[in-house]
Amino acid sequence: MTTFEDLGLNEAVLRGITREGFTTPTPIQGSLIPPVLEGRDCVGLSQTGSGKTAAFVLPILHKIAEEEQSAGSRHCRAIVVAPTRELAMQIMDNARSLAKFTKANVALLIGGTSYTTQIRAMDRGADLVVATPGRLIDHIESG
Repeated sequence: MTTFEDLGLNEAVLRGITREGFTTPTPIQGSLIPPVLEGRDCVGLSQTGSGKTAAFVLPILHKIAEEEQSAGSRHCRAIVVAPTRELAMQIMDNARSLAKFTKANVALLIGGTSYTTQIRAMDRGADLVVATPGRLIDHIESG
C-alpha cells in the first residue's frame, strides 16, 4: 500500500496531511500525485468525497514548499479556478489546512466579498490563488 511519504511529498506538507488526519492516499490521490509531481498534465474523475481536491492541491503545495522564495508582490505561483463561490471557498479551506506548516500564502478571489481585501492579498503576493472565473477576470482586467 502506498503512503503519503512514499509519494515523496515535502515534510511540511506531510505535517499538514497528518494534522488533517489523512493516513493513506485515496485511489485518485495515489494515481494523480506522482505524475503531477513530475510536471505532467493530468485529468482525474472521481466521486464526491474521494479526495480530488487534495490530489491536485498537495503537489502544488509540495512545489511551493520546495521553493526558497515565496511569490513576490503582485504575483502568484498557481491558480485554481472553480466554477462556484462555494466550491472555491471549500478548496481554499482545504488548501489552507494542508498548507498549515508551509510558507504558502493562499488567496481567495470570489464575487460577493470585499474587492479591497482581495487586492491587498494580491499586493502581498499569493503562492496559490483560488478564484471564480468572473472575479479572476475582474482582477486581471483591473490590473
